[in-house]
Amino acid sequence: MGHDIYSYDTYSYDSNNEIAYLRRSASDPLNQVIYIALGVMEEAYSGCSGRGESINFSLNQLETAKEILDKQDFSQLTRESNVVDYLLDAMKRLGAEIIQPEIKYNITQEKEFIDKCINHLKLTSKENITIVFS
Repeated sequence: MGHDIYSYDTYSYDSNNEIAYLRRSASDPLNQVIYIALGVMEEAYSGCSGRGESINFSLNQLETAKEILDKQDFSQLTRESNVVDYLLDAMKRLGAEIIQPEIKYNITQEKEFIDKCINHLKLTSKENITIVFS
């Protein structure tokens, strides 16, 4: 489980038209960062994954997201428990050894995702880009 986020030219959801891709696991508290930066936590975030929403963003909205990513400190970000946590807890109770990776508060991939979207809109002079949160 996790967050797979794609950006496309508006109304062309073909893999050949993919502009940028971002993936964060369900257990990573940083899986919220792109949603926070784009201001779509309520509409598109669903804990262990995205809600499947397709939302159009303008150049101005993407530039605002870039500013948020550049200025906000996400190092204290936590997340609510989700289905993955319950599954891991059940496995532990059954005797499995669960190794959790160390969380590195690096949001480079979110910045690169937004930069690719901004650059695409500037190069194509299109008004919007569609981002799919799955």
